[in-house]
Amino acid sequence: MKISSSALAMLERYPWPGNIRELRNVLERAALISESNVLRPEHLLFQPASNLGAFAPGESNGTLKELERAYIFHVLNAEGGSVERAARRLGIPRSSLYNKMRRFDIPQGAGRIPYELPPRLAREGG
Repeated sequence: MKISSSALAMLERYPWPGNIRELRNVLERAALISESNVLRPEHLLFQPASNLGAFAPGESNGTLKELERAYIFHVLNAEGGSVERAARRLGIPRSSLYNKMRRFDIPQGAGRIPYELPPRLAREGG
């Protein structure tokens, strides 16, 4: 199977929030959809942006600590509350994520059922 240059350009521009697993899934779906042996842009089906869990800190000019807290919470939600997957996605050891969760007062069940970051956590700098 080959990839057209326009499809390759699309793959290079995509942010890949799910890393290599997402790339593999997109390519496997494209191979199944394609009726030829060349993958074209119309064969590449990315997850809708609403499912990607894109992080948008809002219009707040929060501190780095506030943004880190909100992003960790966001990743936990995106990973369905799995600390192991969230840590892998964040590129840190699971123990470090647990330490950050304690420091930022993020409950261990965060992300199991998607919910918004509590306003108190979004506002506080400490």
